[in-house]
Amino acid sequence: MTQEEDVLTYALYPQVAVEFLKGNLKEEPLEPPRDKAVQPLSIGPMEYRVGIENDVYLVMVEPVSDVVTDIKAVPRTSGPANVEGGVFSSMMGTVLKIKVSEGDEVAEGDVLAVIEAMKMENDVCSPRNGVVREIMVTEGDGVEAGDILMIIN
Repeated sequence: MTQEEDVLTYALYPQVAVEFLKGNLKEEPLEPPRDKAVQPLSIGPMEYRVGIENDVYLVMVEPVSDVVTDIKAVPRTSGPANVEGGVFSSMMGTVLKIKVSEGDEVAEGDVLAVIEAMKMENDVCSPRNGVVREIMVTEGDGVEAGDILMIIN
């Protein structure tokens, strides 16, 4: 690392900078390719998982018209809608670090994992005291908002 930019890249993004600077990762394009026109889609009712504090609700939304021309996000319907003791991701991102193991005792507020989203590291803290019963993700996994990360009872 001889260039100032390389040092700054490593300081700001230590998890991905080494691979990027080695040339193993390529710079992401700023805009998606515009060679394909957006085709209107006809969709029916859509289901969303909505998390409020530690509860997750399944909500069905029905569009007012039959044609949607711009879809901002497509919800994932896999995974349980509500799991007792579940710790859920509050955002879409990549699991950088899991800081606990199955069987560990944790207290409310303890950092359980770190999720990278938009080049920022975000701690996932325990919502309750308990024991880590099962870890559902591994480091490097991509997660969506509402995905279950682990179970604490």
